Amino acid sequence: MDKDIIIKENFYTQLVSDTSVEGAILNNEKSGDVANVLSNLNEKYRSLLIFKYEIDLSYKEIAALLGLNEDMVKTYLYRARNKFKEEWNKIYE
Repeated sequence: MDKDIIIKENFYTQLVSDTSVEGAILNNEKSGDVANVLSNLNEKYRSLLIFKYEIDLSYKEIAALLGLNEDMVKTYLYRARNKFKEEWNKIYE
């Protein structure tokens, strides 16, 4: 029973902490911003960026999944990152 009280108190402390709330809001906003930019990319670039940075697949795993060689995956990811930066700058700068 005491353990439940401690857990609830810790949760409440984190919830009312300005830095925790601000951090959570900023992370949520940033996630929304990233999703917004990703939605502006073509499917190939969006998928590659998600495989690499969200799912954390290796170049080799992405290549096997998409039926490409690793060099092509690296090239496409380079282009996808550049396109992402371009779209980000159009919207947020």
